[in-house]
Amino acid sequence: MKRLLLLFFFTFSVCSAQNINFNEEHKDENKKVYTIQLFSYIDKNIVQEVFEKIPIEFKVHTNLYKIKGTIKGRCFQGSAISELKPYLEKLHAVGFKDAFIVKTTTLDMQNEIISNKKEKVVTKQSENENIKDTAQNTQQKDLLPSPKIQNTLSQSDKADILLKAQNSYLNGNENDAIMYYEMLFASDNENEKIKNNLCYLYGKQGAWSHAKDLIEAQNYQGKFIYAYAYGAVERNNPNFYYDLSPYILVDHSGRLMILAGYYFEKQNEIEKANYYYQMGYEKNPENVYNIFAYARSLDIKKNTQAVAIYKTILSKIATSHPMYSSIKKRVSELGG
Repeated sequence: MKRLLLLFFFTFSVCSAQNINFNEEHKDENKKVYTIQLFSYIDKNIVQEVFEKIPIEFKVHTNLYKIKGTIKGRCFQGSAISELKPYLEKLHAVGFKDAFIVKTTTLDMQNEIISNKKEKVVTKQSENENIKDTAQNTQQKDLLPSPKIQNTLSQSDKADILLKAQNSYLNGNENDAIMYYEMLFASDNENEKIKNNLCYLYGKQGAWSHAKDLIEAQNYQGKFIYAYAYGAVERNNPNFYYDLSPYILVDHSGRLMILAGYYFEKQNEIEKANYYYQMGYEKNPENVYNIFAYARSLDIKKNTQAVAIYKTILSKIATSHPMYSSIKKRVSELGG
């Protein structure tokens, strides 16, 4: 019955989306992050030459940063060194033997990144503040636009990478699966299935900072937040509640509440679990999955009301529904 709850809840969650409304604006903070440094040079020509040698699967994740007179190529970000080690090993294997992990902050990375956008901002700011032309020209010459990555993946390339992503996941290699899905996302950022799979895998690894941009792009009103939550709960990710607590109580579908209940049930915090199961049911009492989760929580507590609620579900679903036979069997076991 426990697996039935999670399996069918997730199936329902990723197939349709309800709105989530928020009363507060969530702002990014300056957080400590780790990234992989590939190279560091002063000469822009050398930078361009080395950059072009980066394999495409890593190039799409690489940015250039201007730091103390040198241009540094850095790729991937993570909240812990352990997240980046698999990527570092792959970079060493393809020839970047000197690549290493460095610690920085999100704010520093934003301020130090080299891009056309930043170049324009500097120019406008220089004009508005009437900075001397010589200083302005010097500052602009120091800036090197990040090389633009063209979509070089053919349909056959995409099919091959997708197969690698799926096989990596089935073989338990989530880091490789994420890498391949990120390659596909960089090539086709409108593909909803790829983004959904990424959010699910990010959830399993607790990589909220990676999933957040995708989820924010939907204004927290799409299925990506549920895919992330499902992955986090499935993996018993300790950051699940911390990452999603601002959104759980304002989810009008009740799904995040049900997942929170399941998360706490797996932690053997039954009172908390029952609290969220009931909240999810009360938030959306017409959803049969929410009803089932609440009935199950009553069943666990040996509350006789569970039978009546199970029967309510049976009256709402067809006999061909995947939950029907299991619920009917449970009602019979309870003497209903």
